[in-house]
Amino acid sequence: MRQLLLMTAGGIRTVFSLFLMLGLGCTADKASASQTKIGLDLEWRPIEGLDEKPAAPTKTEGSPREQRKSEAEPRPSGNAGEVKTFTVKGVSFTMIRVPAGEFMMGSPSSESGRDDDETQHRVRISKDYWIGETEVTQGLWKAVMGSNPSRFYSCGDDCPVEQVSWNDCQEFIRKLNGMVSGGSFRLPTEAEWEYAARSGGKDELYSGGNDLDALGWYKNNSGSRTHPAKQKRANDLGIYDISGNVWEWCEDWYGDYPSGSVTDAKGPSSGSNRVLRGGGWYDPAWRCRSASRNGFGPDLRISSDGFRLARP
Repeated sequence: MRQLLLMTAGGIRTVFSLFLMLGLGCTADKASASQTKIGLDLEWRPIEGLDEKPAAPTKTEGSPREQRKSEAEPRPSGNAGEVKTFTVKGVSFTMIRVPAGEFMMGSPSSESGRDDDETQHRVRISKDYWIGETEVTQGLWKAVMGSNPSRFYSCGDDCPVEQVSWNDCQEFIRKLNGMVSGGSFRLPTEAEWEYAARSGGKDELYSGGNDLDALGWYKNNSGSRTHPAKQKRANDLGIYDISGNVWEWCEDWYGDYPSGSVTDAKGPSSGSNRVLRGGGWYDPAWRCRSASRNGFGPDLRISSDGFRLARP
């Protein structure tokens, strides 16, 4: 049995938590909404819109050279919700343009379920960027990597890939950028992730509004598994499943927020855990809030962790 040793601000998780991580079927409820979340918070995580929504990506056939190019022309530059579709080995995926702007990152002290690592502060996003319409799917992962690490592989190619570490995501992105001309794909920063989740910086409890059942898959409606992309309502930028389904790795090291305003925040320069956002199929609603944060070691693989692409 492989052992994982994750250091947290509170110390080393117990052997009991390791059994939970390995999918032995044990579950336990969250002790309190203010519980520290860095590392394996396995008391709550076992192992085991737009009015016009963007069209669903379709598979196309063509030569390898053609497959390396964008398969759709974007709408006029600078429009919020503008889309661009790429195809790799017959698998298409869509990116959404997010306009530059400012927002309040984190949560107010009055927000139900709030944790003490969500200090509210103003963030300026100085440039437009692109973010995935959906989480990276099992189909796209297989097209790029040639294998499928997901526990819920029977969910199908349109379901999010999971059981991928932050390090695995970096390898996927390296290969994808070699397959798509001018790709420049990467993970979103934590600030970019939350700004996009909030439909461009709006005051939204979950991504797209206050009704999580309509917006995402979580503990109360998931049936203890992941689900195909785009079955729930998109947020106002046309982004799907950013609340729930699987947690999403971000580029940043996990750490305290700055006390004042910041432009193009990129988190601490070093650390032991990488940021994840959005909550997953096993989590209670408070974990899927737009402001909720978590941090895991970059080599950890569990069945509720996936990711979403970004690019400049």
